[in-house]
Amino acid sequence: MWCAYVFAIFDCLALPTAIKGGTYGIVQWVASFFLQLVLLSVIMVGQNLQSIAADARAAKTFEDTELLCDRLDTHTEGGITEVLNAIKALDGKIVK
Repeated sequence: MWCAYVFAIFDCLALPTAIKGGTYGIVQWVASFFLQLVLLSVIMVGQNLQSIAADARAAKTFEDTELLCDRLDTHTEGGITEVLNAIKALDGKIVK
């Protein structure tokens, strides 16, 4: 973010020259200096923060998926094993 601040100060140094150029000079200053230097730096910081948040969400999703797979494994204690054992016990009690 410090880069955006430095570019903003740099852009302000060129602003008086742009104002002397009239409307065309101001439009050119905004398009060539402000948008390209300052806003692109801010966008890059925002993308970096979004990337960090996406990585955290992906890690949490992976942990949740591992937990579900462990619970659905019929060879581990707890989870679906208890349900299958209960079904087998009921199956033995049903009279055909």
